[in-house]
Amino acid sequence: METAYLVVPLIGEKSKGKKGLVEPKAEPTFQCYSRDDAEQRARRVSERDKYVGALAVAQEYDKETGELGKFEEIARFGMVPEDVTE
Repeated sequence: METAYLVVPLIGEKSKGKKGLVEPKAEPTFQCYSRDDAEQRARRVSERDKYVGALAVAQEYDKETGELGKFEEIARFGMVPEDVTE
């Protein structure tokens, strides 16, 4: 199995039912070179004005079959909901 290191940027969208509250929404993920690169890039993304947070993860996968293996959360920065990885 190989490992993909990914960052999930989160933008804030105003909640429809809750006045004034912001709900983080995942933007398209992007791949990084290593575990450290993913953590550093997630930190930098979370510090940009456009984003409310970012999540760095590692996902094992089989290149031949497409089967997914172990999933690991590396780091969370800013406003990241608990259930974002489900």
